[in-house]
Amino acid sequence: MGKFEKLVYLGPCSDSSSLLKILRAVTNKLPLDPGVRLDHVVSQLPARLTGADLKAVASDAFYAALRETVQSIESGISDASTARVVVTESHLLHAADAATSSVSSEQLKQYEAYNSQLGVEL
Repeated sequence: MGKFEKLVYLGPCSDSSSLLKILRAVTNKLPLDPGVRLDHVVSQLPARLTGADLKAVASDAFYAALRETVQSIESGISDASTARVVVTESHLLHAADAATSSVSSEQLKQYEAYNSQLGVEL
């Protein structure tokens, strides 16, 4: 049986550069509109988001785009054989607006206190 030799702390992103890198990674395989400005989306995100929170934002945006495409087909506006799901900046901004951090302020303080007890610098 193995043992844990290292403690790794991955807290919420604290700067826009890190958020942008993670958002790029989680939207990498989504059919994004070429005009999407991920840096603008990042500027609208709430504080203390984790990578999982950003993945949820991307998923919510994709499903909103999917619903729009299905509605467009069902209403006869688009043809099912040519319709494409495209995630727009608007989809991402709406998802960002609804996003909440999965880590509360209290939890973050507890994690930081635990890390400082172990002598780990954040």
